[in-house]
Amino acid sequence: MNEKPTDYKEVFHYCTILAGAVLVLCYCFSRLETEVSLTTSDSNFVTLPETSTKKEGPFILAGRHELQTHFRDLIDIIQNPAKYAPFHVTWPGNVVLEGPPGCGKTYAVRALADYLGIPIYEINASTIGSTYIHESAMTIANIFNKAASTAPSIIIVDEMDTYLQKRQDEYPMRVEETTEFLRHLQYTKQNKVLVFGMTNRLETVDPAILRKGRFDQIIHVAKPKEAELTEIVSYELQKYPFDKDLDTSFLPELLKKHSMADVAYIFHEAALQAARKGKKAIDQDALQQALEKLFAPEIKAYKKKKEAEKVEL
Repeated sequence: MNEKPTDYKEVFHYCTILAGAVLVLCYCFSRLETEVSLTTSDSNFVTLPETSTKKEGPFILAGRHELQTHFRDLIDIIQNPAKYAPFHVTWPGNVVLEGPPGCGKTYAVRALADYLGIPIYEINASTIGSTYIHESAMTIANIFNKAASTAPSIIIVDEMDTYLQKRQDEYPMRVEETTEFLRHLQYTKQNKVLVFGMTNRLETVDPAILRKGRFDQIIHVAKPKEAELTEIVSYELQKYPFDKDLDTSFLPELLKKHSMADVAYIFHEAALQAARKGKKAIDQDALQQALEKLFAPEIKAYKKKKEAEKVEL
């Protein structure tokens, strides 16, 4: 009995169909995984306020009086809509905060959100970075949609220069991300979402992003001076019980190269140290332990500097 010769063309044809089907299934599963991750991992990019009600009294941003004035203007529009309605102002315009790393841009916006009692959604390279085509754009859209669904809310676009660069200088995926941002920025006012863009390289951001109507203000935020740090240290300390004789006078000089988040976290760590030892307030020992745990190299350098100053005297 003669066997039928193998038709390699037919085999290749069916293998091609099978490979195509496998690729389609892989793509579908990847999209499904993306959709699930976007809807179940909101904690990766949302920070809920400590309380859902706004704080009483004027908004205070210790040591940052110019920025405090800007933020109070935004708060007035949000809290007094009837006052601005005759002028067709329904919601504040989006804001770019431009300044060096660690100058307190995110620190300030978090203080604003906490005062208003509204959630913050954060967009940064880690939350939208992906190897899949279109996934970054989908994540951006999802965050804007989530923010709109829980409005009023705030979106922080951290290091916006990283993925919103001038489109002629970027890869196609970056162009898609910028386009997605542009699409959503035009609806933020009607959705009652306030967007804060953060950057230390303003000149690299796509000019279309920075046009009025998308971002209405660009505010420069400088590194805090020592006097401003003194005020910030005092303000953050008031959030915890502390000994009346606690000395914090050396902190502004020690922390001038650190971020505002570091300044705030020192007292959180000092409070933990005090609580572990059964103390009722932060004392000098608890503060020292917190500093040595968080900033050991700086503490050693600071002590050497002070010892050298004593020798010179």
